[in-house]
This record gives sequence, C-alpha cells and structure tokens, in this order.
Amino acid sequence: MPRSPKRRPAPPRPAAPAVFEADTLPGLEEFGAAEIAGRLGGRARFLRSERPEELRFTYAGDPRALLALRSVVAVYRSLAFDVPRPKALLGHQHFERLAAAIEDVRALHSPGAFATLRVSAAGEDSAVLTRLKAELAARAGLQVADEEGDLLLRLRRSPDGPGWEVLVRISPRPLATRPWRVCNMPGAPNATLAHALAQLTGPSADDTVLNMCCGSGTLLVERLALTRARAAIGCDIDPDALDCARQNLAAAGLSRAARLELW
Repeated sequence: MPRSPKRRPAPPRPAAPAVFEADTLPGLEEFGAAEIAGRLGGRARFLRSERPEELRFTYAGDPRALLALRSVVAVYRSLAFDVPRPKALLGHQHFERLAAAIEDVRALHSPGAFATLRVSAAGEDSAVLTRLKAELAARAGLQVADEEGDLLLRLRRSPDGPGWEVLVRISPRPLATRPWRVCNMPGAPNATLAHALAQLTGPSADDTVLNMCCGSGTLLVERLALTRARAAIGCDIDPDALDCARQNLAAAGLSRAARLELW
C-alpha cells in the first residue's frame, strides 16, 4: 500500500491577546496612547476606558515590550473574574489563575526583583483579603507589605460588567520611577512629564539644549534619552543639585552627553 504523506506539524497558534491597562498622568493620555500605538503597532487594540487617564488595550506580543514605555506611569495585566465577591478568588480555579499571572509577571524580570506583595483594594484589611494576601505571598515566596509592595495587585469591580477585576503591575516599581534616578531633589518633575515635554520640542541631534535650574537633571536626562544633542548644558545655583544631576546622568549613561555648570 502506498504510504500516506507525512503531515506537516501545525504552526504554533499565536498567543491569545491579553488585556492590559496603562495609567497616565492627567493630560498626558495622548502621549501614552501614541507611544503604545507606535511601539506595538497593530498588535495593540485599544478598549473602552471609564477614565481617560486609564488606557486599556489588548496585546498578544511579548510583555517585555511594555516595560520600555516612557509616557505612562505604570502598566498592569488585567484579569477578569466572573465571581460575585472577592472571597471566590480563594477557590482553587481562580486562585491558580491568579498565581499563574503573578508568575508570568515575575518571569519578565531577573530573580530577586520582587521581595514584597501588596493587594490594594477597598476593605483590604478584611479577613478575606488578608487571607488572600497571605496565601498569594506564601505561594510566591514573598513578604506581605502594608504600604508599598514590589508586586502590586489592585482589586476592583469589573468595569466591563458583573464580577471583579485584578490588575497585576508588570514591574517592581512604576515605570515613571526610572532606573537612572539614583538621586532626587525636592520639586523634581515626574519623569513621564519630562519625557512628554522633551517630545514637544521636536528633538533633533542638531539641537543645543540649555536646561536652566536643572535640579536633579530630570529634564536633561529625558531629553537626551530621546536623542543626543549637539550640545547640552545643565546649570543651577545649588552645587548639591548639580552633584545630584551628575549622579543621574552617570546612571543613565549620559555623563559625556551633557555639561553641568554652576551659575
């Protein structure tokens, strides 16, 4: 009998789109939406949001691409649970789904990036949510945090219908808290705001940039992160501020891209 031709293995199915939510500063929604669309292209599809500063979208690509966003404050993975009350999240099926989402987020980062867990919700000190926090922390090998937590979960009623939604932040700290910020000064602008201001200048490599009263260097770093300039000068009357800016420029790898002067 003739041999039947071998079947080719089926191509892998693309990952199902996940729902994400990016928080922006009020007034910077257009910057955030434009950056998401520009970086992710047709792989991102925006959804209806109850609040303009919350950008909801589906995305089926590598979540690591979301960690590079600079116009948003933080990005969360959204999980919808068709349950009448949060207590149901302790059930095996829902708890396992939530625990798997937490592990997916942790896998985006190096080991040890997360040490603490916090659940932010109305009534977060209730017996049910206290138990949920404890069991999730034990499962992930983390410590429960009362205030700031590396692994942040937000629990709220679902905006798309009945049930509850859990938002899992995909980074140990907000994306607006830049890795280069190793020194801070009172009054320093939010880095996402500085990023938007730098974009509004239409940055070019032929620019000469003068950042007066540069403080800790936030505007200078965010401007040079977009593209280097022909010349970039930061000035301040406070030597401590210039030292702070010098540290931040070094942490951003921009020490040679700018000159700091005491005026």
